[in-house]
Amino acid sequence: EEAKKKLAACGKKAEDPLIDALASQDYRIRRACLELLVEMKSVKAVKQVAEIFRNAAEDRTVRQSAFLYLREAGKAAEEVLIEALGSEDREFRLAAVTKLKEIKSEKCAEKIAELYDREQEKDIKDAAFDCLQNIGKPAQPFLLKLLASGDASVRNGAVTGLRNINKE
Repeated sequence: EEAKKKLAACGKKAEDPLIDALASQDYRIRRACLELLVEMKSVKAVKQVAEIFRNAAEDRTVRQSAFLYLREAGKAAEEVLIEALGSEDREFRLAAVTKLKEIKSEKCAEKIAELYDREQEKDIKDAAFDCLQNIGKPAQPFLLKLLASGDASVRNGAVTGLRNINKE
């Protein structure tokens, strides 16, 4: 904890040593480094942090810290956030959808549509639909498909999304 405080006080000068320490054998060190990298708003370690996040055998708290880093990195971590849509962990799926909408990811339309089709959790399904309505032209084919839904609210939402595209 004392070392963590000292590193935090160093600011950006500590960024490279923190990134190097992500390879530590000690999960507590990896987690602390991730937390500090988030605090300093670093986007320099996306590649290394993505590998930590993808490692299903990694300590759960370290994976959560890695995901927080990726979420905070935003556009720089867009590809990994799209991958997280397929996570077994509902927390990761929901946060990924929310962040992808926030950064207006146009790359995620197909994966968001797939998530919407298969998702059982209502809040995640609703977030995926909301994302499709707001990410623009790449969502158009998926919204057009939803016009055939038996659910009137889905059809209305698809119309809203298509109107949003036409306003662009």
